[in-house]
Amino acid sequence: MSNDSQNKEGQLIKEEQQKKRSRLSYAVRRRLRKGIIGILLLDKFIRVIQFILDYLG
Repeated sequence: MSNDSQNKEGQLIKEEQQKKRSRLSYAVRRRLRKGIIGILLLDKFIRVIQFILDYLG
């Protein structure tokens, strides 16, 4: 009987760890996506400035 309760407890602990991992990976993916979008916007901004400088130069 105690072995059965230990197994259930172990299962609950595993499920909690899995939830924490999935929340963490979701946060990491969200940050990466924001970072990539920021880099792309910065790249477009730099291209526009280069185009203007080339036009003026």
